[in-house]
Amino acid sequence: MIPVDIEAEMRKSYLDYSMSVIIGRALPDVRDGLKPVHRRILFGMYELGLTSTRPYRKCAKIVGEVLGKYHPHGDTPVYDALVRMAQDFNMRYPLVDGQGNFGSVDGDMPAAMRYTEARLSKIAEELLADIEKETVEFTPNFDETEKEPTVLPTRVPNLLVNGASGIAVGMATNIPPHNLREIIDATMLLIEKPETTLKEVMKLVPGPDFPTGGYIAGREGIEAAYKSGRGSFTMRAKAAIEDAGKDRENIVITEIPYQVNKATLIKRIAELAQNKKIDGIADVRDESDRDGMRIVVELKRGEESQLVLNNLYKHTQMQESFGMIMLAIAGGQPKEMGILEFIRLFIDHRRDVVVRRTRYELRKAREREHILTGYQVALDYLDDVIRIIRGSASRAEAKENLLKFFSEQDVTVTENGKSRKIEGVKLDGRKYKLGGIEGETARAITGGLTPVQVDAILELQLHRLTQLSVDEILKELKSIRERITELEEILASEKKLKAVIIGELKEIQKDYGDDRRTQIVDKVDEIKLEDLIADTEMLITVSHAGYIKRTAADTYRHQSRGGKGRIGERRRFRRALVHRVGAQLHFAVYIEGPRLLAESVRIAGSGCGHARKSDFQPGEIPGRRKTHRACLGAQPGRSGQVCFYGHEKRHGEEIGADGILESTLDRDHRHHARRQGRTDRRETDRWQENDFPGQPRRPGDPLPRNGSAPDGPQRRRRERHGSRQGRLRREYGRGPAGLRDHREGTQDYDAESRGARERADQRFAGDADANRLREGVREAHAARGVPHHITRGQRSGQHEDDGPKRVRRGHAASDRRIRRHDHRAQRQSDSRACERNPRGRPLDPGSSPAATRSG
Repeated sequence: MIPVDIEAEMRKSYLDYSMSVIIGRALPDVRDGLKPVHRRILFGMYELGLTSTRPYRKCAKIVGEVLGKYHPHGDTPVYDALVRMAQDFNMRYPLVDGQGNFGSVDGDMPAAMRYTEARLSKIAEELLADIEKETVEFTPNFDETEKEPTVLPTRVPNLLVNGASGIAVGMATNIPPHNLREIIDATMLLIEKPETTLKEVMKLVPGPDFPTGGYIAGREGIEAAYKSGRGSFTMRAKAAIEDAGKDRENIVITEIPYQVNKATLIKRIAELAQNKKIDGIADVRDESDRDGMRIVVELKRGEESQLVLNNLYKHTQMQESFGMIMLAIAGGQPKEMGILEFIRLFIDHRRDVVVRRTRYELRKAREREHILTGYQVALDYLDDVIRIIRGSASRAEAKENLLKFFSEQDVTVTENGKSRKIEGVKLDGRKYKLGGIEGETARAITGGLTPVQVDAILELQLHRLTQLSVDEILKELKSIRERITELEEILASEKKLKAVIIGELKEIQKDYGDDRRTQIVDKVDEIKLEDLIADTEMLITVSHAGYIKRTAADTYRHQSRGGKGRIGERRRFRRALVHRVGAQLHFAVYIEGPRLLAESVRIAGSGCGHARKSDFQPGEIPGRRKTHRACLGAQPGRSGQVCFYGHEKRHGEEIGADGILESTLDRDHRHHARRQGRTDRRETDRWQENDFPGQPRRPGDPLPRNGSAPDGPQRRRRERHGSRQGRLRREYGRGPAGLRDHREGTQDYDAESRGARERADQRFAGDADANRLREGVREAHAARGVPHHITRGQRSGQHEDDGPKRVRRGHAASDRRIRRHDHRAQRQSDSRACERNPRGRPLDPGSSPAATRSG
């Protein structure tokens, strides 16, 4: 036993295993684009003679041949690799021509190898072309009984054309397929102009070309991958919207992203429709046949097809991302490269193959020329050659006599039992171009024939001695000498070598090139939430309390005589509305101001929403909230002016503002400014330039004044002189309760009212105080024109025992009557304003009912 360090041994063993997986199993070679298992399968089929013109053979025979000679692994990996090379939805140009069930795009498993048959496809023969001409190196197999090629002498840039994917130890590769015609154009361009840039190459190769077609959205990821070896892009299914009649439409999917299972995609669409994640889908059908793919998504009546299609892109594999990792084996090492380096390495491989093939063909041509020269000499001295052969006792003696005869030596032969002497001849070297061939030592005797030539003469058949055959031999000799000259020029000239490579590429392009299947379109923006919502007509309402809400336009319907109608705003708004405009659901709504008082934006919801100024940074426009692309934000330079508008892009034009209004927030801001001795430039009567960008106003138009709002000075005067609430404010101050904390909404206002009443009950506990308060209530009612009714306590005559209770009941009843009267008047005013401004047309603030009353 030999002691070893376990840590060092494990490190060495793991590194050996890693390199074995990387080099010998998982990653393709940059030259032929094949992993070892694919290379062995193709070479094994070539050795079996299974070319494209031969009959099919059982896949079990092919797998057994590969396992027994070249690939000492399981039969399942070999058969799976064979099946993949025969699938036209995985390979852009299949390398195996299969017969039988080789799987489908629905994920169906292929039949067992004992049932399927296969042979090489026509383009696969181009990968193996000239392999017998010593164009590539061969290495012994696992048991050293056979030899296998280390790489195939491919004429096709297979790595880029068919792509590759694999996971090794610590690294992986994912190369998409490309169009053969485009790749060959780029290859020829780089051969002619090695300094070609990536930009020029991308004009010929805009991107991958998948066998399943579809769309590629965007070019940035493709360019990044072609440049550095890594990048990603978005694949999309090809879908069209067809009219099904009777207010129905169908979404028809004819192409899906690469390596997406069609059956799984259909199942996912059905699940989304069943779980109500995507509304509007009535049925999903697979109408695919041998003519092509066709998935029909039937929509319900009246549904927006584009909206459903956006949801399908968002939630299914109809839109997928493809991450390119252009990693391959180059020079025996894994390397991440761009497309230019991939093509250059393939060109280097083709140059090496063509040079090796040219040398091989030159050697063979010279050998043939040597034989044909011997035939030429023998035909010129045919009678003497026949006499020598007939007069020799054996083949060996005939060979020796012929060598002497053509070396100017006399030869003794036997004719009719007598010995006869034949005088030798001297050959003209300039005429016959005598001499040794490459790899063989020439005869020592100058001008004589070589043993190879003499053997060829002895094996010459008699029918070749006819005049026709003699002419054929001389013609072949002439052509072979021209071929030798051509091959020598190819080896001597780099220009002619490039011309040979380009010529072969043009032949491949002509025989196998086809049109692009995948279309490359501009980058598709990320599907936003508003893209998944139907763009319907809405009415947007803003109140003085700081609330904003939206209501579907179809909520308001025609009210006939005696109808009840719809309740647009409930009592929780507490104050009158200040504005209502019509808009689309996909409009963007912005509100500016120094105080935006609420918790969240819920414009697309059924309720109301607010936004605090503290939620956003100055100048920030917040993103979408909930299910509506609506924003509430504060911008610098705004002093209480609330700017409320909607916009939408239509045919490249921007729809302008829908209105400007002034709220109680502006009033409060100026109130605090006065207390601090500051002035507000918003109190000017004229429009200030650049105050409200995008607002279509004319110079000289007055700004809406504070008195135009129902909550302006008129309301404050009434509270100060005639109402119970004004007296309470004067007595207890205007603190947080007096200003009504808008952050807490109506709940705080109710709590404030209850607290004020409790304090009033404590202060006005006596009958005298109660009578004085009732007189104040009557005066307030008379001033507002509200009928005053006596309380239930007054009718019952329980003045002495039930005074405080009568006071509380009277206060509550009076407040309710005042609020009902105020809200009734405001609703009537708003109804008249809506009638004058239907469907949300832009409303001039100066023409609002409130502004008219204040004027």
